[in-house]
Amino acid sequence: PRSTLFPYTTLFRSPNRPHRAIRAGLAFIPADRQRNSIIPDFDVKTNMTASGLKEFLRRGLLSRRAEQGEVQKWIDQLGVLPGDPGAPIVALSGGNQQKAIVGRWLRRAPDVMVLIEPTQGVDIGARAAIYAALKQALRVGGVLLSSSDADELAAVCDRVIVLRGGRVAGELRGSDIAPETIDSMELGVEVETA
Repeated sequence: PRSTLFPYTTLFRSPNRPHRAIRAGLAFIPADRQRNSIIPDFDVKTNMTASGLKEFLRRGLLSRRAEQGEVQKWIDQLGVLPGDPGAPIVALSGGNQQKAIVGRWLRRAPDVMVLIEPTQGVDIGARAAIYAALKQALRVGGVLLSSSDADELAAVCDRVIVLRGGRVAGELRGSDIAPETIDSMELGVEVETA
């Protein structure tokens, strides 16, 4: 019988095949939005549907109405400004670009969403929208978040593994997750408890 990890183990044999990762239910948002996430020559709609158009096909033809409706739903839900799917992605602020990229993957309801520094260089309002979206993603699947921002980890995660020097320095769960505890573990400092 096939292992339950089968879809993921095939990824490790051919790591340069994004379509296999998407089919296996994985989503990835890298740290460098400008170089590795947005498609600068295209509009918001195209950037948000770049992860797959199959659900918009009707008898082999792309339904622009279905695509537009799906994108508008996510623009509204994530508060992407301006709210125009036809706006050039490069005309958006960094935070709104990131919200569009998060929407790209959330609309696919991945089993596992992997994010690296998801709110780096975005404003406070965009951070709040991204955090809310990640909490929504947790209802559907799992989220693996890599961040150097202890406040971000405390705001989003229900389990934090702290690394120091490439090794696990500790693990925090639930109410034990606090920015100062994460920072202390990262620095190798003992935390006094009350």
